[in-house]
Amino acid sequence: MKINIASLFVSLVLVASVPVFAQEGTGVVSAAAPDPAVIKAVQDMMEASNYRTQMSAVMQQLSKNLSQSMRNGAEISIENNLKFSAADKQKALAGLDIKLAPKIQLALGFMNDPALLDEILDEMIPVYANLYTVDELEQITAFYRSPVGVKIQAMRLQLMSEGARVSQRVVARRIGPLIQQLQSPAK
Repeated sequence: MKINIASLFVSLVLVASVPVFAQEGTGVVSAAAPDPAVIKAVQDMMEASNYRTQMSAVMQQLSKNLSQSMRNGAEISIENNLKFSAADKQKALAGLDIKLAPKIQLALGFMNDPALLDEILDEMIPVYANLYTVDELEQITAFYRSPVGVKIQAMRLQLMSEGARVSQRVVARRIGPLIQQLQSPAK
């Protein structure tokens, strides 16, 4: 039995990183070092928007759901493995928790490393710096300090959590047939 936990974990990380990849895909991010004034404006915007706190909460939420997500992914992989007999599937499912435990701990250690958050934040500065002017960043900062901006921040985690649940429900309905297609012999 082979459970590809690494690909499940990478998928989870990629899903969480969609906004970053979407921004990089625009071609707007350049290799040139941003102007120090823009960097300062980005840092102010990040502070006003509680960016660190929000990212930390996202990482905690991902960590909280990681165990169940990895288990669900492994179960789907086992159930949809066309090479497994019913007995093979039963055996694989019975030993799943024991095989997953060390992999989950490794993934949690990775997700909860404080240096990971620092690195993400540092690398997001040039992304914002290349997408916005100092004036725009100051306007965004002012917005985040306004009552509506504060409310958006307060509701962001709830919306993200609900969005994650909706996404998991929709993906769960569609992933089984996809896995079967991927595992079937090429036609």
